[in-house]
Amino acid sequence: MRRWLWIFAILGMTAVTWAADVDGPRRGRWPMHPRHRPGSRPFGAGAEAKVRRFAKEHFPAFLDEKLTAIKADKPREYRTWIGRLAGMRQRYERLKARNPKLAEAALIEDRLRVEVEYMATRYRDTTGEKKAKLREDISEKAGGLFDATQKRRLLEVADFQKRLGEIQANLKRRETRRKSVVAKFVADNLARRRHPATRPASRRSPRPASRPAARPGRIPGPRMEQRILGLIQANQPERARHLRELKESDPRKYWRTLWREWHVARRRMLMRRFNPALAKVLADLDRLQREARRLGREYRKADAVGRPGIKTKLQAVAAKWFDVSNERIRLEAKRIEKHLDRIKADIERRRRLRSQILLKYVGGLLLEDTPEM
Repeated sequence: MRRWLWIFAILGMTAVTWAADVDGPRRGRWPMHPRHRPGSRPFGAGAEAKVRRFAKEHFPAFLDEKLTAIKADKPREYRTWIGRLAGMRQRYERLKARNPKLAEAALIEDRLRVEVEYMATRYRDTTGEKKAKLREDISEKAGGLFDATQKRRLLEVADFQKRLGEIQANLKRRETRRKSVVAKFVADNLARRRHPATRPASRRSPRPASRPAARPGRIPGPRMEQRILGLIQANQPERARHLRELKESDPRKYWRTLWREWHVARRRMLMRRFNPALAKVLADLDRLQREARRLGREYRKADAVGRPGIKTKLQAVAAKWFDVSNERIRLEAKRIEKHLDRIKADIERRRRLRSQILLKYVGGLLLEDTPEM
């Protein structure tokens, strides 16, 4: 009996939590902790001001008025909007530097989507004949949003085709200049020096005497440390051995280097899962570069008798490095070609199903169906 009382008490507290949540619980999921909800992280004053200026400059006036109105009354919704607009701004700035036409098309698409969503909120509060007229306006605006999305995708196709052409031209140029590229790689590794006298002076001001030294950062537990070292050992045994030696000589530098190597190894692990061919090529490329640097160090320490033999080994490594580098470029070109095929197929599918997609999208906005667009 006591066990059932505890169960009913827990269910009752859960119901109170859901009822107290002004936005309601997420459908089919347990209510999230407030710190983990979308829009729960506050923005700095400078970042927030940049987003507000971006919204005022590129979006209709009603959006700025809405942000001003909900900032005090609905802070969580306000933060969600700021986070969403911050993503739009970052994408616009990134595309503007590379392809201004694509950036403008993406901005028009975002603007139309915001306008459609704003009209949908008005629709829910409208009654009578105005509601039917507003639905027609929403359908017309959604059609414009659909066309803007298609235009943006076509510009993406053109942008990827341009990049693919540049990659293929670079590959042909490298093939014609094979001897010069290999010779430069050999010369760079033979002349590579890491002497304190040749390093440029640091631009940072010296550390004040009263300021303590930087802490080593987050230190993982023993299990996490062994996991990182095991991952590095599987890919770079020499690097793992160097890290173990570094732990004895300089623990502070060891922890900083370990985290840096962990991020690199994790990216490689994910790449092996999703693109094993490219992961293998990148691993071979890294191995050859490390081998070239090692031979360069041996060449600089060797005498005149031993240098020719080391240089011959380095030239053989450079030839392999050139072939692996070209293979990496070919795999990148193949990846872009597959991505282009997917985008073109999606554009064609959306063109054929335009009316069905628009009907489902508008129905979802008006709480009649699930949006898909």
